[in-house]
Amino acid sequence: MSQPQKQSPPQLPIQISPFTLHDIPEISQIWTAALPLYPLPSETLQKLLPQPNAHHLVARLDDKIVAFCLSYTSTTTTAHLAVLATTPELQGQGIGSTLLAETLAYYRNKSSNPSNEENKYRIELGSSFPRFFPGVPTDLPLSVLDFFAHRGFQIRPATPRAVDLFLDIRRSFHLEAHEKYLGRAREVGVTFGVLREEGYAECLVGQARNFSYNSAWVDMYHKLHPTDHPSSIMTAFDSEGKQVGWTLMLPPSSDILQENWALPLLCGPRTGLIGCVGIDEEARGSGIGLALVSCAIEDMRERGVEGVFVDWVSMDGYYEKLGFEVWRRYRTGEILL
Repeated sequence: MSQPQKQSPPQLPIQISPFTLHDIPEISQIWTAALPLYPLPSETLQKLLPQPNAHHLVARLDDKIVAFCLSYTSTTTTAHLAVLATTPELQGQGIGSTLLAETLAYYRNKSSNPSNEENKYRIELGSSFPRFFPGVPTDLPLSVLDFFAHRGFQIRPATPRAVDLFLDIRRSFHLEAHEKYLGRAREVGVTFGVLREEGYAECLVGQARNFSYNSAWVDMYHKLHPTDHPSSIMTAFDSEGKQVGWTLMLPPSSDILQENWALPLLCGPRTGLIGCVGIDEEARGSGIGLALVSCAIEDMRERGVEGVFVDWVSMDGYYEKLGFEVWRRYRTGEILL
């Protein structure tokens, strides 16, 4: 998603081939040149790119990689176009268009599978897991959105918003807000605590009951067994001890964070992540969501985390009550094949 332009098919003798692990050093160089606002080390790409649901392509010119397209399948009828980038000196020569066409052709062929003949395949701009961008960053030139719009993508309006948030908990965490929301939760008998092994099965039942429509969300909780990943889930309990709320709270050292989120690292090496914040349907509206997030932040701060990243937020003004600020904004879109 760097700066491609609408062009005729390229005259350059480029060759398109599937991504291999050996391509990561060259991809890293292109990423740095084409996306200078989002510098990711090669080690981060090494963890994020080789996923079982990945379909990545690279374009070579004279045996040198000059562009790449990263995409991931999320369901039987949905894929995510995570990143499309061309080395700056060759942008505007149709290389990105060719890579995109090859990628769409791959998923179009999947949609012609007999098991999918009733459904069109949907390609979303941005990625689910692993998470790079929720859409097209708005700090890139408008020509990037035009590129996708001219190739059939329906670009959604800027509202509802799609943003990433950041909070420096060394300076900006609102202790007064923490006490306020925690006090409200206590008034209705809600308490909070780190999820333990004995409560893990109930947690998974809660995710399936409330969020089965989002398989990536549920799968993330399945990866975080407390025995292997202690202090990774903050839980809300009602007055009878039943779990009614959950959030991930991953420190920067978490392998789950490093293998599934690209951007928290850009906010500092001691930045953790809060994500997949969910309240049981029967308990919603009771005001415990912010108290849950606040308790997770406090727990992370006690463990030495200095910043907290919350990705892909659509609610306006919710997390800001705890001091979060918008880090980046995005525009989303899709194409049906």
